[in-house]
Amino acid sequence: MDFRKIEYIFIAVFLFINIFLSISVQNPPFFENSSANSNDNTINSIQKDNISFPELSTTTDESQYLATRNLNSLANYNQYLKNQRVSYDTDKNVLTSQLNQVIHYQKESVANDLAQFMRNSENVIYGSEYVYAPELSTDTEVIFVQQLNLGQSKQMTGLIYDDKSQIRFQIKGNNITGYTQSYVNDLAQIGEKQATISQQSAIINLYSQKSISNNSKVNFLKLGYSPLYNTTIRGSEIYVPTWYVGVITNNDNRFFVKEVNAFDGKVMN
Repeated sequence: MDFRKIEYIFIAVFLFINIFLSISVQNPPFFENSSANSNDNTINSIQKDNISFPELSTTTDESQYLATRNLNSLANYNQYLKNQRVSYDTDKNVLTSQLNQVIHYQKESVANDLAQFMRNSENVIYGSEYVYAPELSTDTEVIFVQQLNLGQSKQMTGLIYDDKSQIRFQIKGNNITGYTQSYVNDLAQIGEKQATISQQSAIINLYSQKSISNNSKVNFLKLGYSPLYNTTIRGSEIYVPTWYVGVITNNDNRFFVKEVNAFDGKVMN
């Protein structure tokens, strides 16, 4: 195999991606805040519509796009996993496991119990690369999200909240019976650093684009990464810094997560 040729191919791909992103980021944001007074007026309108939220930071940050080849790193699970029945969906890149011996579920200690379980590579592949996400977990699932080591500031957590990089443990009665896992690998930072919008700007953009209804409560805002939907460049999937905003509707107690592009403020879902 000509490794020098492969190296040249990868360099060419990433040069192409950088050119693409350099052009795309020149497009103006979908919504920009013109002044502090304008922001204050919008926040007042949000509150009048009975939309509550935690204290919002106005601090901005810097980050970059990410690219991944997504090389099906979980496909060779048979080499590692023990004491479980495992299948792998090659189309969705999702591993499904049914444990031979269930784990007793205790809500108070479940994060530590499962983190310890995941540190053993015979139980979970790459388990130490995930962190507990209480804001996403429910009475029927305990969810962990993938954490990236990219050297961001404290605000830029390097988490991927998208379902392409999660471990979801199933709860049945008082037991955890199995899990599904997805994983993103070979991520590389590409393009120039750009400013990310603040928490306050994320909420203002969400409201201005009519993506949050009246009588709602914002219960969390997390800055992480999300794939740019329908954006694949020569086999590489592109990830963008994203504000994940958890919303609960007061009328019917429905929970959902909205995604706001942290570069241009566009609502992504």
